[in-house]
Amino acid sequence: MDFPENERVALINELSSTIPVLSEYSRKLDDHARRRYLEKIAEVGVDPVTIPDEQFKSDCLLPIDLIKSICYPNLFKVNTR
Repeated sequence: MDFPENERVALINELSSTIPVLSEYSRKLDDHARRRYLEKIAEVGVDPVTIPDEQFKSDCLLPIDLIKSICYPNLFKVNTR
């Protein structure tokens, strides 16, 4: 859905105000992509790009093969014939 320029800017400003720290990545997005990005991260209250790598613990992450099979189940179907 396209918004008029003044509504789009107001919405982006409103969403931006709910996130304490925004990444450089989010600032470089075009208006449409930035609005969608801000809508998503506003739900959790933090821009994930600003989280330092050291805070991610690899033992808490799912194995990549499992993630792929969940995200792309058709690629991992086994032929049972």
